[in-house]
Amino acid sequence: MTPGYLAYKTLVSLLCLKVLPLFLLYSRISGRYYRQFGERMGYVRSSVRDVDENPVSFWVHAVSLGEVKVAASIVDALKIRFPDARFVISTFTEHGRRLAEETFGLGIPVIYAPLDVPWAVGRALDTIRPKAMVFLETELWPTWIMETKSRHIKTIIANGRISSRSVGRYRIIRPMLREVLSGIDAFSMIGDTDAERIIYLGASREKVSVNGNAKYDLLSRAVDSDSESDV
Repeated sequence: MTPGYLAYKTLVSLLCLKVLPLFLLYSRISGRYYRQFGERMGYVRSSVRDVDENPVSFWVHAVSLGEVKVAASIVDALKIRFPDARFVISTFTEHGRRLAEETFGLGIPVIYAPLDVPWAVGRALDTIRPKAMVFLETELWPTWIMETKSRHIKTIIANGRISSRSVGRYRIIRPMLREVLSGIDAFSMIGDTDAERIIYLGASREKVSVNGNAKYDLLSRAVDSDSESDV
C-alpha cells in the first residue's frame, strides 16, 4: 500500500466519521436522503443477492443519467453472451436511480452506491458477492477498487473516457493512482486518446484496449473460463 493511498483511505474515513452524524441528523429532520443512508453505508438488502440460487454475475456502477443509458446497452449485450447472468445496478444520484429503476424494471435490483470508505464498500461487496465489478466512464474510486481487488473480484472499466482536464488533476496523485489502476483487470476505452491517457496515468498497456462507445466484448474476455462457467 503506497503512502498516498494510505493517506487517502485514512483521510476519507476520518472525514466520513466526522460528517456522517451531522448528515444523518439533517436527513432525519428534513426527510431528505434518509432512505439512501443505509445503502450509502453498504447495508444492501439481502434480497438483492438471494433472488434465486444463481449468484450475482455483474455489478454495474453507473453514476448518473448518462451512464445508466450506457449500462442498459451493456447489460442487454451481456445477456446475449450470458443468458443466465444476474445483475445489480448502482447509481449515485436520485435521478440516476429513478431512471435505472424505470429502465431495468423489477428483474434487476438497483441500489445507491456505497461511500468510498472501507467499511461501506466492503459490506456491500460481501453482501452482493459479484463475479465481476463493472465501472462506467472511468469511475476511479480508490477504496472501492482496492476492496474489490482484495476479494479477487474481476474489475473492469467499460466505455472508458478521460479528459485532458482529468489527466491534469490525476497527475498530482499519479503514484497512488498507479496502485489503484493495478487493481483493475481490463480497461475498455472509447478512443485511442483515452487509452493513451489512462496508460500515462499508470494502467498496464496489456490491460487496455479501444472498443468504441459502449462496447462489451472486453467484458466477456475479462471473465476467465472458470468464472464463465459459474455465470
